[in-house]
Amino acid sequence: MEINHDCPECGTAINQIIVGIAGENQAQACVWIGGSTSNGWQTVSFSLNIPYTPGVYYIRTRYAQAYNSEDALGWWKVDRPDGPTEAANIGAIIVGVNHIFEYAGEYFCAVKWGGESGTWHEGTEHLLITPQGEVQFTSRFGLAAIQNLKIEGQTLSWSFDDNQTAASITFKVNSEDSYFWEEDQTGKLFQGWLHYPNEGRIDFRGRFFSSETSQFPQLRTFAFQVTTITIKDDDTEAFNLQPLEFDVALIEVNQSAQITTSSLIEIVNEAVLTKTEKYLNDVEQFLIQGVLANQTYEEIAASSGDSVEYLPVMKRTNLGKYLRNNVAPNLWKLLSTVFGKKVTKSNVKKVIEQFAASRHLTIHRHRQQSQYFIEDLGNGVLLEMVAIPKGSFIMGSPTGEPERSEDESPQHKVTIKPFFLGKYPVTQAQWQAVAAMQQVNRKLNPDPSNFKGENRPVESVSWYDAVEFCDRLSQYTGKPYRLPSEAQWEYACRAGTTTPFHFGQTITSELANYNGGVTYGAGSKGIYRGETTEVGSFAVANAFGLYDMHGEVWEWCADHWHGNYEGAPTDGSAWLEPSNDNDNRSRLLRSGSWLNFPGNCRCGYRHNSSPIIDRNDIGFRVLCAVAREL
Repeated sequence: MEINHDCPECGTAINQIIVGIAGENQAQACVWIGGSTSNGWQTVSFSLNIPYTPGVYYIRTRYAQAYNSEDALGWWKVDRPDGPTEAANIGAIIVGVNHIFEYAGEYFCAVKWGGESGTWHEGTEHLLITPQGEVQFTSRFGLAAIQNLKIEGQTLSWSFDDNQTAASITFKVNSEDSYFWEEDQTGKLFQGWLHYPNEGRIDFRGRFFSSETSQFPQLRTFAFQVTTITIKDDDTEAFNLQPLEFDVALIEVNQSAQITTSSLIEIVNEAVLTKTEKYLNDVEQFLIQGVLANQTYEEIAASSGDSVEYLPVMKRTNLGKYLRNNVAPNLWKLLSTVFGKKVTKSNVKKVIEQFAASRHLTIHRHRQQSQYFIEDLGNGVLLEMVAIPKGSFIMGSPTGEPERSEDESPQHKVTIKPFFLGKYPVTQAQWQAVAAMQQVNRKLNPDPSNFKGENRPVESVSWYDAVEFCDRLSQYTGKPYRLPSEAQWEYACRAGTTTPFHFGQTITSELANYNGGVTYGAGSKGIYRGETTEVGSFAVANAFGLYDMHGEVWEWCADHWHGNYEGAPTDGSAWLEPSNDNDNRSRLLRSGSWLNFPGNCRCGYRHNSSPIIDRNDIGFRVLCAVAREL
């Protein structure tokens, strides 16, 4: 008999099968799986309990198979069209070893940089293993196309991004190993490593979340009414538009001189003088110089020389102790005030170097005005919606922009109609207010966020959750709220600029929340906060009056993911493929987040993720679409 199945591991056609029937209620089968003998496929034999009722049955069985993996499992399709007199048509579909079946399910994942001293970041990666052996991996950079999947015992490894990136993990059940989460270490777990090109090898771990790997949210049909709101140019009362004043920041890059240890001391002295109208004394300067050279208090004391001659003999005699207990605490307190962050011996070198590096960036601020309206969500919770004017812009990034990707090409002109966009990403207070409103399609967790705070952005929400939020808000207000299209988001972010950031050619952690430990262009290293901040806490907006457009949280857009802009709409509409009953294709994310490097926070940077993903670096902001009659 001839069957039409290809081996999912090597792609070889399975084209021969021999079957025999024996026994009243049992089929005895001796099966030879054909194809290319170079693969070393072997004869297998087994017994199957095959019902004599006509029909098609799927039976999972254990057997030894060709490529030296132990206790492999296969799904066998058994077609009994006419009952017991007909031979069974059995087709083998090889799906992987039994360990992967044992560990099938959905896993929450976390990564850690920096070895033992690093910090775990949960929810940045996502792993799915189906009962059929399919592996789906979503990294912080998007849904990965799995390549070179290998299964050896309880170890699973694969590569992706055209083999530039790799992963290897080992599964186990229960663990007392401190590598895993400190609490709730029972159940299915894995540990291993990931290797990203720009980050090197990092620790990777996961814990079992759900066995419902195929139960994606179902799209349902529902009836609704559509209302078109028409506004004339002079009809501002329809939305009760109010003037909005805000500060806009632009970064100017200055030429910086080479910085030496002696110039660092001078820079600190100038900063102290500006703040206190006093210079550091000789002992304080000598102490800083020693710390910058990574010396201990005792080593600093031993090399003090003439710098401490004016001190009393008793203090000079026990100089190391005096520096540690008297000079240092007061000096760190003073520098904490000067630099606006806590300073200790362990971090003073880093703080001073960051401060010195930032001196070549000048931040220019100016006042600007726009218009907005306020949506009252009840109980004192307000949603501020900023008017975004109509216009045209060039979408995508130019070929010379640092760290750009090909998916940001080709650049193309897009014409945008006016709309309103949230002044900030949706906050936890706003989320809770809308989550309490009448359900439209799906339930909402009223408190999903990992980083708690009423004025922090809501995060850990899926694309489906964000759509439900917009649906409830539309139902409550009578206005058409939805997620912005990717083109609308980029137009609003750029706000008339053509640079990588609306701030200019670079970015600084003084103005945005991202991984400031990495620089972009001529920028300087800054702060990595490792969490969200309250919205608007940097007190600067872009030229349209929008805050937190770079970093903070990724923001869902309405579009399906496309690998480039070939064929993209030019009218600002969402780029959508024909939908079906279970649309789980990746959706667009923009903005970057608190977790990401600055290059991922550029105006033109594109990211995507499965619509069911709800990581602690993903949020959204809402758009109110209105038709304007000009």
